[in-house]
Amino acid sequence: MPYWGACLGVQLLAASLGARVYQGPVPEVGLLPVSLTEAAAADPVFGGLPDEFLTLQWQFHLEVSVDMAREWGEVFAYAESLDRTLGHGSLPGLIREIEASSGEMRSHGRALFERWLDTTVGA
Repeated sequence: MPYWGACLGVQLLAASLGARVYQGPVPEVGLLPVSLTEAAAADPVFGGLPDEFLTLQWQFHLEVSVDMAREWGEVFAYAESLDRTLGHGSLPGLIREIEASSGEMRSHGRALFERWLDTTVGA
């Protein structure tokens, strides 16, 4: 059965299949560049994205709008993670960065998801 998982969704899938889910060695929080590996560049879903692109990291979110990011900033655990990683009071700066990049991020996210649908559901 096709399953799209990012962030918590992919962690839940992995855990349900018996994989160990754990924090990485370094927090990934903020608007950060993601670089495609050679395998990703050849992938039918990820291929076609730029070699490097920005994504909101509270794991991997291309779909986030400015309003969503503001809402997430009000969630205690997210705000605490942001403050711990980027410094207290960093949300307004992050929101400005997302405002500047959200159109491009959402365009990449839309293309990624459309290719996934074409590959899995449309096949």
